[in-house]
Amino acid sequence: MAGLVGNAAASEGAAGGIECPVPYQYMIPGSAHVSGLGGTSWVSDLVLYNLGDEDAGIEAYFLEKDTDNSNVAGESFFIQAGSSMMLDDVLSGLFRKSGTSGAIFICASQPLMVSSRTYNNAASGTFGQHIGGVPVLHGIVPEDTAYIFQLTRNDDFRTNIGFANALPSQLDVEVTLYDAQGTELKKVPVTVPPYGFLQKTDILGSDVADAYAKLRATSDEARYFAYASIIDNHTGDPTFVTPQIQYSREDTVLYLPAAAHVDGYGGTHWRTDVELLNLGWSAETVTVELLARDQDNTTPPSQEYDLEPSTGLRLSDVLYTAFGFSGTAALRVTCTSGYVAVSSRTYNQTATGTYGQFVPAVPVSAVVTPGETVNLAQLATSSSPSTGFRTNIGMLNTSAVPIAVVVELLDEDGTRLGERSVSLEPSEFTQVDKVFQGLSGASGNNLTARLHTDSAGGSFVAYASVVDNRSGDPVFVPAQRREPMVPITTRRGDTGDSATFLAPLDVDGDGDEDLVVALRSGGIHARIMEGGHPVDLEPVAASGSYDCLGGMVDATGVHLAAGNAQGVDLFTRSQGTWSQPVHVDVAHAVKRVRFADMDRDGDLDLVVGLKGSFAGGSKLALAELRNDGSSYDLVLLQENFVNGQVPAEYVGDLVVPDLNGDSYPDPIMSGQGMTYIMWEMLSDGVGGLTGSKRTNTAYVALCTGDFDVDGAADLAGTGSSHIDLFPEAATG
Repeated sequence: MAGLVGNAAASEGAAGGIECPVPYQYMIPGSAHVSGLGGTSWVSDLVLYNLGDEDAGIEAYFLEKDTDNSNVAGESFFIQAGSSMMLDDVLSGLFRKSGTSGAIFICASQPLMVSSRTYNNAASGTFGQHIGGVPVLHGIVPEDTAYIFQLTRNDDFRTNIGFANALPSQLDVEVTLYDAQGTELKKVPVTVPPYGFLQKTDILGSDVADAYAKLRATSDEARYFAYASIIDNHTGDPTFVTPQIQYSREDTVLYLPAAAHVDGYGGTHWRTDVELLNLGWSAETVTVELLARDQDNTTPPSQEYDLEPSTGLRLSDVLYTAFGFSGTAALRVTCTSGYVAVSSRTYNQTATGTYGQFVPAVPVSAVVTPGETVNLAQLATSSSPSTGFRTNIGMLNTSAVPIAVVVELLDEDGTRLGERSVSLEPSEFTQVDKVFQGLSGASGNNLTARLHTDSAGGSFVAYASVVDNRSGDPVFVPAQRREPMVPITTRRGDTGDSATFLAPLDVDGDGDEDLVVALRSGGIHARIMEGGHPVDLEPVAASGSYDCLGGMVDATGVHLAAGNAQGVDLFTRSQGTWSQPVHVDVAHAVKRVRFADMDRDGDLDLVVGLKGSFAGGSKLALAELRNDGSSYDLVLLQENFVNGQVPAEYVGDLVVPDLNGDSYPDPIMSGQGMTYIMWEMLSDGVGGLTGSKRTNTAYVALCTGDFDVDGAADLAGTGSSHIDLFPEAATG
């Protein structure tokens, strides 16, 4: 098959319909084989590097733009263990497509490193962008709020935003655009077909010098990928910008591994703009430090910048305007919380316009430490300085001790070509130019590097710059961690439909936890488990649409509460039979529900997370449905789920432990969305509260336990990329 280079064999296309029974799935959110404005010709090359110990079976699908791709045919092939496969002009060579663009969905039986490059194939050389493949599990989901920043629209630039849908259902996303002062510009609704790809061109529509977008899925089910393409109107060169969706309070230090104010080969003039965006709820002081090339940077020069909440700041040509520095360097950015997003663009400033690259920041939690390995894929070298490519590898010591970084260089089948050891002083930045030069057998465009350090207490970040020898255009390739990916082993029991909520409950009283599932088409089923295996599917309700479930078992039987927009339906299982539901009208949408005897009178009360219209304009409330033996009375425990004037939009989780040891349940609910708020309630048992606390962090799941083994209840919450522990939650 044309376009296949590497140790692999391709087969005929598979039958229509995307199926991924294998554990490893990846999305490349953009690719093309299409003619553009100004005589440009855009194509994409794809590299798949098999990180596994066995040959990888691959099923690849092209998700064409503006199309429902649910029934698209796949292409099947294999990649040998430890080898890298390159597919030149992948849309034409593998998928037999031309004049179009879209995303690429990869299913693999072994873990992969996925890399691609989309470029304008011009007579003077190529001008391109690296587009990495992302594990589908890392896609944006409804609980996430994603931000894309450093957007511009004026005479010089325009901005497109693209979306790739990883699910077989329609995706609805609301894009809210803001200027750098935090003023809302407009909302843009976006609908993407199942397994679809869509790009909104010139999304800003009117001039704005510096802007950002907030993305939030409005579909009940969503898993998608997004990007911005910021296009120079004079050169046609696009900068591919990825979103930020993960934040951690611990990531108060971030690194930009490459920046420049320097004149390069062929009359090039390289400059770097840095973008800062405060996504928190309080003002931030951000410190930017200059880590100059090839020197110890223990005491670097620095500049401070103040950022109000929800505002951004662009530092144009930052090395020169902030530091009066000419040359190349890395930057260390420090903030007081982990809610400042940082990125940059390094570009060649020509007389007619710019040719640029997106360089994302690396948080301190992602630096490489001893025992870890990172990979650089899709590297290239040529023996001729006037054809092909050359590869430079940059490294930044992010520790306060001297380190040595070992760089192993590999060919496409995993054969070791050579090794280089690079010594770095504290906070030193360096770049090894033409890293493959002089190595026997090193040639072509499908080479790989592996990097690690054995230096105690050391850490580093790395990148590659793959430069076209004809055009001088560099492609920035970020290092990817070689994570210990474990295949997913499932024991599947068919429910006949997709689900809206899943809850554990010992339905049959045998000591094994069973699973109760609310179905999207309506109804509730209980999946009975024996020894961890599904053995029976028991209907609880034949109809009814539910958003949440909560259950418990006591001496009277099995109790299940199911919440929806109309209130709560209560079910009881006794002697193997489920009762008809008892409806409790709440007049608000019930998003979470738990059983608890709040007043310790022996009756089961309900604690609910509500969404609706409440006092103070808030959207969420924590409430109790007090059971008096014959009816349920609504008692609002907290209806002011706001941070400043911004209301929370989603209920993340609800747990009802006894935090302070007084035998009364203490509800804890996380509200998330525009604000990330968690309220902690200490109940007095009669509808009042003895105290409440909150933390401005998004938690999609909560749990309690004595994690530090000191006899006091602790609280844990997890968000997009972190787990927070609150010891002695009742008092601290």
